[in-house]
Amino acid sequence: MNGLLINDPEILAAMEKDGEGVFIPAKLDKEGKPVKSDNCLATLETYGRIFRYVNKKLTSMAQSLYEGDVRREPVKGGGTDACRYCDYKTVCGFEKGKPFRKNLRLDHSAAVQAITEEDEENE
Repeated sequence: MNGLLINDPEILAAMEKDGEGVFIPAKLDKEGKPVKSDNCLATLETYGRIFRYVNKKLTSMAQSLYEGDVRREPVKGGGTDACRYCDYKTVCGFEKGKPFRKNLRLDHSAAVQAITEEDEENE
C-alpha cells in the first residue's frame, strides 16, 4: 500500500488494529507510536497546505474553462501517456509534436515540499 496519512497514533491505530503496516503504509511500535516509513506521514498543517493547493488548482482550471481556454495539453512522460486510453482521442485533434504537460512523478516528500514552497510564496 502507499499513500499519505495523518501522523496521529490514534488515527493510525484505528486504521489498522495491530499496527503492522499491512493495510496502510505505516507501522506502529510497541508503544503505539508511528514508525517513520517512506515519508508517508504528514501533519494536519501539511494536509491543510495540500488542500489549499488542490483548491487553487481546481479554481484556476475552472476559471480557464469559463474563459474559453480549452487547450489540449495531455500528460506524457515517466511511463504515462494520457492519450493512450482517452475516449476522445478521435475528436481531440492532438498531434505528435504539440506541447504537452510533463509527468513529474514526485515521491511524497518532494510533492509536499513543492506544495509547501508554492504555498509560502503565495502568503
